Formats: sequence, structure tokens, C-alpha cells
Amino acid sequence: MNATDLIAQYIKLRDYKEKRTKEFEAEMKPYTDAMATIANAGGAMLIAQSGGNEGKANIVTPVGTMYRSRWTAVKIADRDTFMSFIGSNFNDNKKFLTAAVSKKEIEEYIEVNNAVPPGLDVARGYNTLFKRS
Repeated sequence: MNATDLIAQYIKLRDYKEKRTKEFEAEMKPYTDAMATIANAGGAMLIAQSGGNEGKANIVTPVGTMYRSRWTAVKIADRDTFMSFIGSNFNDNKKFLTAAVSKKEIEEYIEVNNAVPPGLDVARGYNTLFKRS
């Protein structure tokens, strides 16, 4: 098999997978929508049963259990304000930070300094990608 054949076959398979994924998602949409409607009705039923206490209710039946689980999403809306809060009492507030680093900034540092910043392990690799002509 030559490069032309490899590229053509990869693109053919990728296009087929994308097409079938879209078809599957379209086929499943009524079911997904119905499940969301049922979940909303169930949530209302659970809240009503708990007397308005959103986190306390569950309903157990012979066919299964319905319950609520809390989730939280957090994003920084004002970086300067948040960082001032962290710095105001760093020893206590550092718990709000993670050890994540900016890949872009690390890449730039490595390029400029020809070295990895102290305390980091950096792994690199390559992906083989394909695009249509």
C-alpha cells in the first residue's frame, strides 16, 4: 500500500464514521429529548416530595430508583479579583488552586530557554493526521 492509498482509505473511513455518527445522533434525538423531559418531570417530583429541599429526595420503586445528584461547575469570571483573594491569605487559600499549568506558556518557555521549567515532567509525541486535498 502506498501513501496515496493510505491517505485515501483513512479519509474514506473518517468520512463514513462522521456521516454515521450524525445519522445515529439524529436517530437518537427523539429518545434523548424524551429522556430529558422525563428527567425534568422526575426532578420536579423529587423536589415536591422533599418539601422543596432539592438535595434530599429519592424515590425507590420495584423497577428502579430515581434520585438527584448535585454537580458544580466553576470558572474564573475575574482573574485579578480571584488571584487577589488567593494572595490575601495564601496559606489558607492555596487549597483553591490546582497544579495545572498552561501548555502554551510551557511550550514558549522551552522554546526560548531550551529547557523545561524546574519541577515539571514534559512528555511529547506526534499524531499522524490526514486532510483532504
